[in-house]
Amino acid sequence: MKKMMTLLCLLLAIVLAAMPLYAAAINEGNKLFVDPIEDESTLYYEKSDLLRYELNIDIGNTLYVKVDENRNPATTEYIVYKMSDSIVNVEIDCMHCAGLGDGNTDISVFVSKDGAEWVEVETAATPQTFDDDIYISQDTAYWFLSTVYNVEPIEPGYTYVKIQINPFTVKGSVPWNTVMDTVRIEYGPNTGTASAPEVDPSAPQVTMPTEPQATEPQATEPQATEPQVTEPQVTEPQTTEPQPTGDTQTTGSVSTGAGTGLIVGIVAAVVVGGAVAVLIIKKKK
Repeated sequence: MKKMMTLLCLLLAIVLAAMPLYAAAINEGNKLFVDPIEDESTLYYEKSDLLRYELNIDIGNTLYVKVDENRNPATTEYIVYKMSDSIVNVEIDCMHCAGLGDGNTDISVFVSKDGAEWVEVETAATPQTFDDDIYISQDTAYWFLSTVYNVEPIEPGYTYVKIQINPFTVKGSVPWNTVMDTVRIEYGPNTGTASAPEVDPSAPQVTMPTEPQATEPQATEPQATEPQVTEPQVTEPQTTEPQPTGDTQTTGSVSTGAGTGLIVGIVAAVVVGGAVAVLIIKKKK
């Protein structure tokens, strides 16, 4: 019984010793802000009047949708978030009306240091997919999914981000060409490399139809060619002197994150604690 109590005390000490390591790792790294766009959410800093919450019956999610009494798809609506540290990366999960919405053209992202002067961020969108749990095929799907993201890391110092839904100009457009589902913002002191969000390989990919281009045959006239006279060239042997070789320096990037520091700390604590436990048990015997 005493041995069991001793082991429990040691395990408790190990957990308490690892907790400060975990907290320090989080404080040293960046943070992730997520706006799930739930009904009546107050996570945003500012938004335009015609950007509204709307419950999508098909998927059961609340979305940001352009809403206009005249069903005008050409309005420009936006939402602004203010972070406590520099914005590093931005991702917006979108839904697109079949054949009308496109994340590459419908969504724009701007950043600002003061909330007044804005700089546009280069963005791209992942390939569109559809939810095969809702639709049996691409032909029957009404909503398609993609994620808009910044192509390059955002320069430090920008704490405001504005996500804008642009005017829809495609023929037959509706105010819900593109709607926003979830917004994720990485912010903190550490800049990183932007990368495209991973696309589920099992998700059905949408292939846009392309129209064949008509090509006219080009008439070619035979060209008269005259024989070319080439003179032999005299080449002199080249002497090469050995070049001095020095040490080559290899540069690499080492990424440190909260998960790595936490794992190392816990493993070290467990090893030390286990060793102490073994010594105590041997002495008791």
